[in-house]
Amino acid sequence: MTKRENANLYDTDKVERRIKGWKNNSNSIVHKVIDKLIISGGKYSKEKLVEFIKNNCNVTNPGLTISHLKTDAGNSYGNALIERDGFILLHPDKARLINTVWKSKQ
Repeated sequence: MTKRENANLYDTDKVERRIKGWKNNSNSIVHKVIDKLIISGGKYSKEKLVEFIKNNCNVTNPGLTISHLKTDAGNSYGNALIERDGFILLHPDKARLINTVWKSKQ
């Protein structure tokens, strides 16, 4: 196995663990946001999501929360979302895994 293949396996495992952690913590901001996106078919307007976070997640800066879900940099939540044309969507590289984990009974 090459170094790159090994790194990709580690990253995939890390992403899966992170997603499972979000799913299992129903009080977390990330769980609530991803749950909202899944319920709405994986796409939600940014404006409505900001309002949802403001009303349901007790955060002072909902826009920053969304930004932290769109990157893996620093202390972010992880690259779980993307933004397109004013809509927030599950990241295409992670949407299948997120949906699978969310539907599991674990």
